[in-house]
Amino acid sequence: MSGAAATPSGAAGRGRSETAALIALALAILGLLIIAITFRGLWFLSLPLGAAALIVGAWSAGASPRVPYWSIAIVALVLGLLAVVVSVAALAASIDISSGYDVYEH
Repeated sequence: MSGAAATPSGAAGRGRSETAALIALALAILGLLIIAITFRGLWFLSLPLGAAALIVGAWSAGASPRVPYWSIAIVALVLGLLAVVVSVAALAASIDISSGYDVYEH
């Protein structure tokens, strides 16, 4: 007999989806903080963080039967989408500003 306690088969899945909801929320908030602090500076970090928050949040929203963690996953989805949109806008602004500037002209 092993030292681990026997758990129902659904209990492990619920714990993973609840943890995934919290991780997705943390990823989305971190992505938004990075893009808010350094606008146009670190979009290459906030874009993957936002995308990861979308993916993990979508998975945990579908897998979590408990309402508090389901709502956390939905908030993570919304914030992750916002992080992706703002990161793409920062990327577009960075490309637009960089394309019209010539170092040797000044």
